[in-house]
Amino acid sequence: WSLGKKKDIILSEQAFEIALAMVDKKTSPIMWAKIRDNQATLFETQGRLGKDAVKFRHAILAYQEVAGTLGRKVRPHEWCVAWARAALVLYRLGSLERENREHYLKKAADAFEDALTVCDRDVYPARWAEMMNQYGIVLMVLGEYIMNNTTLEKSVKCFREALTIRTRIAVPLLWAETANNLGAAGFALYKRVNKQELLSEASKCFEGAVEVFSQATGHQTRVSVINKNLYRVRELLLNEKARKIKSI
Repeated sequence: WSLGKKKDIILSEQAFEIALAMVDKKTSPIMWAKIRDNQATLFETQGRLGKDAVKFRHAILAYQEVAGTLGRKVRPHEWCVAWARAALVLYRLGSLERENREHYLKKAADAFEDALTVCDRDVYPARWAEMMNQYGIVLMVLGEYIMNNTTLEKSVKCFREALTIRTRIAVPLLWAETANNLGAAGFALYKRVNKQELLSEASKCFEGAVEVFSQATGHQTRVSVINKNLYRVRELLLNEKARKIKSI
């Protein structure tokens, strides 16, 4: 079904239902959770491909059931991953159902917060940094949508912390992805609080992201978008500099 063929997707739906009926949730919780988790991924893919809110809701429910079956204390890592996956689907559902966007964004943020209380930064640094990056994106979109400075500040903090793991030397493309997000969040916050240090940080982040993505293949569109944001930031920095000179 992962290849997107309609016939195989239908057969997969049927196969998952048969498999779930054959496994007892109480006596074989791990096996049941694995099957349900794969089914949730199928629902998520269907929702994304077909822009189907109903499938997204099925995916969210399935991921939540996986987490509930595994248990926060019994299998914390798997519980954490299931909640993070549910958070991402909630985020996508918010983009699809614009009238309920704030509700789903807040639910996604809450789900990430719960997941991060369990995800151990020292034991799973890459997973932790990925979640922090995703959580930061949700907060950035939510902060801009509800025009809340505190939420944008939390978003900026998330990206900064993620970059302590996603370093430019170790994982350049992941670093560039998060650096670009930090630049976008900082720029959004600057427009509300007018702190020049946010603008300077955004400029450095965008510059670094452009350098890294320009050296990799398949990122031309992304480089073009980042360059546009970098141009806007540089213009504002020049205006700030000119204003200071005039005031002397």
